[in-house]
Amino acid sequence: MKYLLEFKTEDDYEIKEIEFDTIQEVCEFVIKNRTDMWEYWLLYDPKGNWIADNWTGLNSSWLIDL
Repeated sequence: MKYLLEFKTEDDYEIKEIEFDTIQEVCEFVIKNRTDMWEYWLLYDPKGNWIADNWTGLNSSWLIDL
């Protein structure tokens, strides 16, 4: 499934599609990139629901709704 990743670096702001095959891959991405990826980032599922960000990690409501 394709997800939207919105992120900001020091000089740039971008939205790009990122693909994950499983929920485990989504969780691994969030854990790995929680603090050391960009200045900030937000991740949305294919329906536009907010999944995670680098401030709070995974949105527990999103996981419960699965």
